[in-house]
Amino acid sequence: MFADAEILTSAPAGEHLVQIHRKEEDLLAAVNSFAIQGLKENEKVVLVGSSVHLNTLRMTLGAEGINIPEVEAAGQLHLLDGEALLAQFMVEKMPNAALFRSTLGRIIESLEPRTCKVRIWGEMVNFLWEKEQRAAAIDLEEFWNRLGKEFPFFLFCTYLIDPFLPELPKDPKEIEKIFTSHSCSLPLSDYSRIEKSFDLALEEVLGPAAALMKKISYENSKSTLNKMPPLQALIARLKQDLPISFHRILSRARIIYETS
Repeated sequence: MFADAEILTSAPAGEHLVQIHRKEEDLLAAVNSFAIQGLKENEKVVLVGSSVHLNTLRMTLGAEGINIPEVEAAGQLHLLDGEALLAQFMVEKMPNAALFRSTLGRIIESLEPRTCKVRIWGEMVNFLWEKEQRAAAIDLEEFWNRLGKEFPFFLFCTYLIDPFLPELPKDPKEIEKIFTSHSCSLPLSDYSRIEKSFDLALEEVLGPAAALMKKISYENSKSTLNKMPPLQALIARLKQDLPISFHRILSRARIIYETS
């Protein structure tokens, strides 16, 4: 169902990894480790994020002994403002394929990926997702996939989506597309504990019907190309099929999680 956590260390070229996070601190810890590993291995590391996240990463990488000015001057570390980059290829709230290719293709080609290993982290898709421009986010994922066929690099995408909050799309296919547009995924931090909290809340609220709902969502997760994680499949299915019970289950799951 999930890739081995080692994938963030090895960062094999050609893979397009996604990880959903509940909290910014978890996201930044994952990206920090990802970047440090690449820098230690003398790889080219590209971090595309918000100015706030990039500033935090500068500090955390520096605290780990990375000389930021030195690795930037050597062309080993590239910190790119995601909002500014996004603006270069967005047209009428949708990414433009040609502009994306010229903008990102030029950047990646300059890194000489055929002679040096390149690892990239990006959250531009999350910017779009948070603005509810979800079709644009999925198109952008597909443009990255096309670019990955031209150049060898490893891409790590992150989304901030809290499973305990109700702001999920009603259509479960929108969440499903996040996973089907990637070659592999890593679980939420504390995935097992969160999943158990939802299982218990489901049983409390739905009673005997809980088993059927879990079976339906599990079959849905199995049917997707990249095996949508059962937890995300369950939450998406609940919001679509049981909108009234959905909020009660979310509320109860959060309480169980926080008190367990």
